[in-house]
Amino acid sequence: NRKQQFQSRKDLIVASIVVLFAIGVFLLVSNVSLASVPAINTVDHSGAASNTGHSVEKAPSRIQINEDLETWDLIRANRRKLRDDYNLDFQELLLSLSEKKVFTATEEKQIRSKENGKLFDELFDILVHKNPKKFIPVFLHTLAEIGRQDVKDFLLSQLDKISA
Repeated sequence: NRKQQFQSRKDLIVASIVVLFAIGVFLLVSNVSLASVPAINTVDHSGAASNTGHSVEKAPSRIQINEDLETWDLIRANRRKLRDDYNLDFQELLLSLSEKKVFTATEEKQIRSKENGKLFDELFDILVHKNPKKFIPVFLHTLAEIGRQDVKDFLLSQLDKISA
């Protein structure tokens, strides 16, 4: 009887290991194959979704990536001006960006853990490491949404100066 119990436990352990191994292999294989499948839903320039089965967008060029990073650099370089000259409300900005899931809960906690003089800098230090394609438009839209179109216009005018 004891021998049968031991054998059934052994069989259960072996079966569990086999199942875990199979799950691991499945995840590994599906992860590799999913990376090679083109996007199904694409967005045209009007913002309308299409379901063509073919990806319309090309990989971003080095020039475009560089321009995006320069945009973050410009925003970061002007962060103190936004705080001191434009009196941008840090709490309102952080709350609105957090609601839009720009920051993870851990990042938000990290920002809030800084002393008052460093809060603004920490927010921008974390923000500028985000994907510029996704988060620069969100950041600019958020400024307008919290009633700071003037700050958005200032930043856009600064971008126009470096683009010209």
